[in-house]
Amino acid sequence: MASNSTPTPQEVCEFVELLTTIKKNLTDAKFSNPHKKAMEVMRKLNEVQQKYKGKSIGLRIEERRVEFIHHDTQICVDYIQEITPVEERDMCFVRKAAEIERFHKSIIHMKKEKEEIMFYSVHLNEYRNATWEEFFNTQVDEWAGIGDVELLDDNIRSWRWGKQKYYRITFTSSNFTAMSRTEFAFGHMIDGLTYVVKKEDFKKHKKELYYRLRDPKQQV
Repeated sequence: MASNSTPTPQEVCEFVELLTTIKKNLTDAKFSNPHKKAMEVMRKLNEVQQKYKGKSIGLRIEERRVEFIHHDTQICVDYIQEITPVEERDMCFVRKAAEIERFHKSIIHMKKEKEEIMFYSVHLNEYRNATWEEFFNTQVDEWAGIGDVELLDDNIRSWRWGKQKYYRITFTSSNFTAMSRTEFAFGHMIDGLTYVVKKEDFKKHKKELYYRLRDPKQQV
């Protein structure tokens, strides 16, 4: 709907139609209160669209989870999730064996699908993939606005799997307070966001990465 103005009858109809569709999808996705959650989704959708002005934001609805997807990059930029008591317990207690298993399954997928970057999404509690272009335009440029995101030399760790050498690069910030699940799988305790990249790709994009962390408008 148009902001700061009285909605037209057509806009009202479109809003009601979208709300009804979302409510039905949330019912199918096993949310406990689809009507209430549908209103929350609409509010969140408006917030995300305001944040990413000029960009199309889509919805991906799965079982008890709604993801807000950046249309151009297909990256989840926000989410709403309804968790069970068991899931909440599992999120509070991290088991190293489970993290190692999740990491290995994800790195196998990364190699099989020839993905460029693998990272653990704190919001979604699962590993995701991205291209360097998506990483720069959606994530790094947003970090530049935070101001204190750093990639220290000590947080660039190498790891070889077969013939391929990777770097695990962990970004730290006063805003990144969750433990890196990836580094935990390797026996390290550090708060931050870890991304797994090929050694040759990191060397190729390293200069631009540091430029963008300081100023997203700067180009190499």
